[in-house]
Amino acid sequence: MVVVVGFVVPCAGKTSRQRSSLATIRLKSDSQLRDSFILGLFPALTLAHTRALIYFETLKNSTPIEFVVSENDAKLRLDQFLAKRLPQYSRSRLQQLIRGGFVRLNEQTIRPRHIVRGGDKIDLIEPPPEKIEPRPEPIPLDVLFEDDDLIVINKPPGLTVHPGAGQREHTLVNALLSHCTALSGIGGKERPGIVHRLDKETSGCLVVAKNDLAHREL
Repeated sequence: MVVVVGFVVPCAGKTSRQRSSLATIRLKSDSQLRDSFILGLFPALTLAHTRALIYFETLKNSTPIEFVVSENDAKLRLDQFLAKRLPQYSRSRLQQLIRGGFVRLNEQTIRPRHIVRGGDKIDLIEPPPEKIEPRPEPIPLDVLFEDDDLIVINKPPGLTVHPGAGQREHTLVNALLSHCTALSGIGGKERPGIVHRLDKETSGCLVVAKNDLAHREL
């Protein structure tokens, strides 16, 4: 359990001894950070400690993906090893997770270019997805039909239906929020009114619900 009381503040003009005296506890490892109650101000909180805080906070609601490095995979970079074992992740995404403190090697945070060795234990946790609240955008729509309950759109190719990790704006949902005064909330804030979808490069008709009753009926 980690409890932090206080704020990280700059200490311009103070000596290292003065900066150290502002902390009640000096921590030397991530394991100490995990099991300690931290009181006071930490102007000199290290990047490793910050990453450990992020890791253990996220771990509360996540199950880590665990690997043990074989001798055949020894001498690979950490990001290369993970890319080999987790092809569903892009190399850049894995590097982001490593730098963000969501990957630990032998219970320590490490850099993407670190060379792994046989027997190394690697844990990866995926941070929870960032909540997306799309905003209205005046994007033209090809409306085929509309009444109080639903709207039928002729979706052109190249238009993403709803926001996601790869695209947060310029989607059909953004256009619908601008065009419609109300949409069904069953799909959540990220997918208001969306009953079904088409791939980005696929054109065709989409039926969108304006209220929850219409959504359930569809």
